[in-house]
Amino acid sequence: MSKLKVSNEIYFLGAIAVIAFLFCVYNLVNLLLIQNKSATTTGTIISYTTAIPSTTAFHNSKWAQLTYKVNGKQYVSQKSIQVPFSSEIGSTVQLRYDTQHPERLYSFTPARILISLGITAVCIIAIVFRLI
Repeated sequence: MSKLKVSNEIYFLGAIAVIAFLFCVYNLVNLLLIQNKSATTTGTIISYTTAIPSTTAFHNSKWAQLTYKVNGKQYVSQKSIQVPFSSEIGSTVQLRYDTQHPERLYSFTPARILISLGITAVCIIAIVFRLI
């Protein structure tokens, strides 16, 4: 009975590792594809919402609408992007936009690649060294 439980846990960790790795590859490919056709600028937060209507940062995220300039022209983001929870209206944040269509923002963050790669590594280490 205990072998079946270990086997199921290994399958579960293996599935998590595969999903995390595919997420990592997807984000890495996106980064490489947008690298040459995007640029960064500084935006100013003009409004924001939180995922949970609470002011607590625990299990919550903040999404902001921004105003930013590209080649002297002022833009207002059409969609909200995630910003640090400590950000307030008037705060500035770095953002990435499409150079051909500056009204399009990319909500890419390198942390996604690193975190998903870390999850993959932890799952593989747990499987290989039978830490479960």
